[in-house]
Amino acid sequence: YGQPLFDRSVLPKAPKASRGPDVDMSKIPTQPPFTAFIGNLPYESCESKIEQFFDKLKFNNVRLPNEGGRLRGFGYVEFDDRESLIEALTMNEAMFMNRKIRIDLAGQNQSNQGEGREGRRDHQEPDKLMSDWRRAPANDDQEGTEFF
Repeated sequence: YGQPLFDRSVLPKAPKASRGPDVDMSKIPTQPPFTAFIGNLPYESCESKIEQFFDKLKFNNVRLPNEGGRLRGFGYVEFDDRESLIEALTMNEAMFMNRKIRIDLAGQNQSNQGEGREGRRDHQEPDKLMSDWRRAPANDDQEGTEFF
């Protein structure tokens, strides 16, 4: 009578914070720095507002990159301990200044953020602008055949 048959916190109607972070726990660092990436920030946000947002957690640093004096829409929060980082990750998609912000591990899914067009290109793939990529591959047995 006293024990439920299953954990109700995993049900879709349970609050997101009670379900835990949507991150592979093995990827969360066990040694400092414990840094979280925060994205989809409003341009009018500032470090003090982000500090108020994370006021119940132990953090020591908030970094908001800007370009020409204007916030770029993302930032980083460095936490004092692993538990605070995990708690912050459970706040993913929380409302901040009327926007759903994204909270993820720093270095995950945003590694190319801010590098410009050249930084987003997969460096394993050959540059198609430097070759004749439209031309059919050369085969010795199809010599003289055109593909137009």
